[in-house]
Amino acid sequence: MTFSGAVLTGGKSLRMGRNKAGLMVDGQPLLDLQFGRLRAAGASELLLSIAADSVDSETQSTPEIRRVTDLRPGVGPIAGLEAILAAVSNGHVMVLAVDLPALDIPFLRTLRAGLRPGRGRVPRLGARWEPLCAVYPREVSRAGVALQVAAGSWALQDLVHRGVTEGWLESWEVPAALSDRLVNWNRPGDWLARQGHPPRPEI
Repeated sequence: MTFSGAVLTGGKSLRMGRNKAGLMVDGQPLLDLQFGRLRAAGASELLLSIAADSVDSETQSTPEIRRVTDLRPGVGPIAGLEAILAAVSNGHVMVLAVDLPALDIPFLRTLRAGLRPGRGRVPRLGARWEPLCAVYPREVSRAGVALQVAAGSWALQDLVHRGVTEGWLESWEVPAALSDRLVNWNRPGDWLARQGHPPRPEI
């Protein structure tokens, strides 16, 4: 099934102290790495979600990648998801946070496996979902986000709970052996600890 791919970079990266999109991983910026993974997973169009006040060079669009600006500053990643869902051309969009460096292509291909019209897929680790590494069905997710916004609820966990309960998101229980794929980087030490480790093959 055809799907779009989007990377969310709208966070302020206060704990990291710099834009995470430009962090180097295995010789390339993390933002480029995420887009490469989306391409390899099969995304037919690529979008970049940024905050309205972003001016960093790492988050500029290219002819291949369409830039989408959040319309609601200061409310978290649901604003980026809202903007992406309004902009995509396909019926599904795979959304990745920029700060998930350990993702790989097999993981993303498994995530998109078995997509059906009007239904997406979200990983679950223990008691929590990972809404920033998920595939969303465009129209029903837009409606879900609109309901969340109208209620003043900005938590993506609440949105995913709604989607799973209503049947437009499937919960994928991530095996323990793959749990490290969803580690994220929040502080400089997270990134520095990764330096010097051999790259994992992305096949």
